Amino acid sequence: LFVEIVTAELGIPIRSTWSTTFRRRDLEHGFEPDASFYIQHEARIRGQREVDLLVDPPPDLVLEMEYSRSAIDKLSIFASMGVPEVWRCDGEHVTIHLLADGRYRDSSSSACLPMVTSEAISRFLAASRTMLSPAWFKAVSEWAGTQRTAPPGNATTR
Repeated sequence: LFVEIVTAELGIPIRSTWSTTFRRRDLEHGFEPDASFYIQHEARIRGQREVDLLVDPPPDLVLEMEYSRSAIDKLSIFASMGVPEVWRCDGEHVTIHLLADGRYRDSSSSACLPMVTSEAISRFLAASRTMLSPAWFKAVSEWAGTQRTAPPGNATTR
C-alpha cells in the first residue's frame, strides 16, 4: 500500500502486478514476489494482460517479505531476470537492493522512487502496527505530499 499511496499522491503512474508468477523459459525458473510494480516501464506494459519476460521488461520494483530465511536465493533469481530493484522486509526493517553489474547492492534510497528511503519505509512499517489504517493512509499521503517540494535525493523523513 505504501508504494500505491506514494505514487498516487505524486501522480506517478504505476502498474501493480502483485504476486504474479514471472517465468522465463530460457532460464528454466521464475519467481512470484509478494508484490511487484512497473513504474519506469508502466507505459510499456500498460493494457497488457500477460507479461512475457522474453520480450517485456521485468517489474521495476519487487517487494519481498522475509520473516524467516528461505533456502532459495531469491536475489540471484531476481538478478538473473534483470529486476532492477528489490525491497526486502524482515518484519522490522526494509532494505533496498539495487541491481548493478549483475549483483544487488544495498542502497539507502530507491532508484524507482528516489524520494523514498529505507528509513522512511521502515518507519511507516512500524507505524502501521499501531495506527488505525485511515490515520496511517493519511500519514503516508501527507509525507508523500511533502516530497513534491523536497530536492531530488533529499527525502525528508519526519
